[in-house]
Amino acid sequence: YVLALDESSWLDGLAAMSAGFGDILLPHPEVEPDPEAFQQSLQMMEAVNAVFVGLAPRGIGPTAWAEPDSSDAVNLRRCFPILGLTLDGQRVLDMVRTLTWLREHDATAGLPIHLHAQGDMAALALYAATLDGRVDHLRLEHPPLSHHDGPELNNVLRFMDVPQALALALEHSAVTLVTDDPEPWRYARRVAELLELSDRLQVE
Repeated sequence: YVLALDESSWLDGLAAMSAGFGDILLPHPEVEPDPEAFQQSLQMMEAVNAVFVGLAPRGIGPTAWAEPDSSDAVNLRRCFPILGLTLDGQRVLDMVRTLTWLREHDATAGLPIHLHAQGDMAALALYAATLDGRVDHLRLEHPPLSHHDGPELNNVLRFMDVPQALALALEHSAVTLVTDDPEPWRYARRVAELLELSDRLQVE
């Protein structure tokens, strides 16, 4: 299981893991060890008998350059367009490279890959899975419906938005979509029906 982390989920994960591995993890001023969360994580790992990988793309967690809403962070994000890039686009690349590395690593080669993400990171996971083409299952929790309100990717809205990216991902991956309102995602559901891929899309 590959967990694509945003800043909030990285802090939550660090709090849980610090309770069991505080002697090898770097301390963080905003994080207090959470023994209860650590025990819950252990129980979940034992129940599914799987390898869990926390993926913090650039600018998240240990690679954060500045506080997310600070002026320094805003200025850093503005540097990417100068190079014809966006920070979110590079995060997609980080995900793809991580998936490639996992397939080549002795401990994880040959294992099915389940990619989980929430919020804006869930939209980025869609593109990473589509570009990779070998993700077995995607679990997307409350992704944004549009790039107007979500991640920044150069020129993507000239061609498609997040529901179309979901439809693309279904070609290679089973997808579980967690959303409060499934109606706006009807495009992806209709495409799945037309291509006889309805069994690959589950909406919760």
